[in-house]
Amino acid sequence: MAIQERVTGYSITHLRNDIVNFHQIVRLATETGHRAFIGFLSRPPAQWLTLAANTSNVFLALTDFDRIHRTLQTESPVFYTAINVIGIRAFNLGTGVEAPGEGPADDDALVPKGNRVVTIRPGRARGPLVGGNLAVLTSMAGSSYWPAFDGALLALEDVNEYIYRIDRMLSTLKLAGALDRVAGVVLGGMNRLLSATLGGFLIGYGSGLLGGALPTAQSQYLPSFLFGLVILILLVRPGGLFTRGRGPVERV
Repeated sequence: MAIQERVTGYSITHLRNDIVNFHQIVRLATETGHRAFIGFLSRPPAQWLTLAANTSNVFLALTDFDRIHRTLQTESPVFYTAINVIGIRAFNLGTGVEAPGEGPADDDALVPKGNRVVTIRPGRARGPLVGGNLAVLTSMAGSSYWPAFDGALLALEDVNEYIYRIDRMLSTLKLAGALDRVAGVVLGGMNRLLSATLGGFLIGYGSGLLGGALPTAQSQYLPSFLFGLVILILLVRPGGLFTRGRGPVERV
């Protein structure tokens, strides 16, 4: 028996009693009404995949949870594939080719691909720009590098972080009082880890090069030169240094 269906919804829970002890459970619903139960165990059983008329049970190792969870969070459309034929078992959860009519305007997509810029509270705000990478910013809490947030515009982004880590880092900013003192918050996303890493190296290299070239009396202008360089790159290549063509580039 084999199925391959598009996932239309999911939920994540825990199940622990005297008989079973699942660390995480993912329940999936597909477009035809099929329901899949995915349990994550320290030691999956030998019969790790069973299919019935309208339900299926899959038992995977704990190490597979992050991959499954991230696929459901970041990909769309997502297809559930399970095969159990004469002892041959196979399972996959991943993205697929969108059918005609699907895509950015698809209301059933797990993760919207279009119209992802959302204004939570409209208005205008002015102030100095602070922030940057969320993980780096929260790591500076309590140190002399902690920026002044009073009346500032806080811009935050991060790359390849799990939701629970984002929640913890934002909680750190909230408990430190940073979110209560800013004039506005802008949240952004980046999906190119290589480009972000190379950009960080370029800024670091430029900082060291300019720091050695500038006289001591003018070293205080080093941040201004770096910010000017970043602004120049954004004006010349708004889509990124390594994007091809001049088409629009999606950003969150």
